[in-house]
Amino acid sequence: MSIPETQLVSAKDNLNHIITLLGLSATSVADDDGNVIKITLTSDDAGRIIGRKGRTLSAIQLLLNSIMRRDFDDSNRVIIVFEGYEDRVKEKRRNDGRGTDDRRGGRNNNRSNYRVRNRDEDSNDENADSAQD
Repeated sequence: MSIPETQLVSAKDNLNHIITLLGLSATSVADDDGNVIKITLTSDDAGRIIGRKGRTLSAIQLLLNSIMRRDFDDSNRVIIVFEGYEDRVKEKRRNDGRGTDDRRGGRNNNRSNYRVRNRDEDSNDENADSAQD
């Protein structure tokens, strides 16, 4: 199934408008990638468009998908690819010893284990106190 040209043009134009409203500039190319609209971005403002941990880019993509669903009843999903950013993220995760789907571990997991140990130690201390009385 081919994506209508009007959707490709609209997705590209809306993305360019969002980026312009942010006070940034970028060049975009929209392609039909099966049943997904894939927009490839290039810009000198890459860091500002991607944002910390990719959050700005994700927010722009979410907003663009919402606009497309509003404008087209049969809108296809839009994916924004930025100068190989996703490849760099996957490579970094691979080098960190984590798989791309592994979301566990890290600081938060260690904190929860610490809390569980403290809770167990507290209950042992209470049992020891009541045994001494």
